[in-house]
Amino acid sequence: MRRAEEIRDTAERVLERLQADRLPVRPADILRRCRRTRIYTYTQAEDALEMDPAEIERISGGADAFTLRFEEETESSYIVCYRERGNPARLNFTLAHELGHIVLRHDGRSTAEEREADLFASCLLCPDEALDGLDHPTADRLARLCYVSRACAEQAVRRREKDLPPKRKNSRLAKYIRAYVENGERHLLRWTNEKR
Repeated sequence: MRRAEEIRDTAERVLERLQADRLPVRPADILRRCRRTRIYTYTQAEDALEMDPAEIERISGGADAFTLRFEEETESSYIVCYRERGNPARLNFTLAHELGHIVLRHDGRSTAEEREADLFASCLLCPDEALDGLDHPTADRLARLCYVSRACAEQAVRRREKDLPPKRKNSRLAKYIRAYVENGERHLLRWTNEKR
């Protein structure tokens, strides 16, 4: 339980540092702003890393994304590569998961680290304010608000029900969520649908 709270707090600190004031959270933008981190689609990685598609598929193991970590001048640097096609909500979760590996300073890809990265992604994409702002948060309502898959929203609802009571409040996000609820749970989709 303690580690889960640490992971949730880490995700909240990321949102605070970004001064997040609306949903959905856009992990691709966060990764682009991270120091010593580069982000590429698999196609871009072919050119930038001078790798053929078969090598990228081998490294990815068929996954939708992977992170390469290497040491440069006594600091870690990262390259995040992702498959560019598919469901945008799933891609958000996938990139948030990879960001979790970086922020949590994971060394390998153990089952425990994969679960931690999933929890981080859920906490980042579906913050406590989203759960608090909906009077009866269901996975479907949360998925619409946070622009995530139903599976991610279900994980966030379970997180609240059994594991992690709310701790901090981000007043910017809370204000946005109140406006969302008052608007009949309809987004101003201009932000959600901006070109990535």
